[in-house]
Amino acid sequence: MTKISSRSREVAEAIRDRKPFETYGALRATRPNYLSTWDAGRLSGDDLARFEHDSQSIRYVVWSYATPIAWVTEDGTAYSVRQRFSVTTSQHQGKLYLLGD
Repeated sequence: MTKISSRSREVAEAIRDRKPFETYGALRATRPNYLSTWDAGRLSGDDLARFEHDSQSIRYVVWSYATPIAWVTEDGTAYSVRQRFSVTTSQHQGKLYLLGD
């Protein structure tokens, strides 16, 4: 997988198109395979409950470090977490504008 700059528009476009990607830093997106298990990272509260509820139907996840910050389920529903973590993760969350809700 080719790495892209987390500061480029390519990241937002990959998210829009639900394409897996890696950056040179801590932002990435993945699709499940038959071995996938989802780790909730630092999620808590309502975001954690939603992640656990959706976990069996997740088809695309955007990660900041080891925490999912957004995901799309098999019916096309997109969810972006409401929690804030670090300054860097907040910047990553700013890239989710093309994901939709």
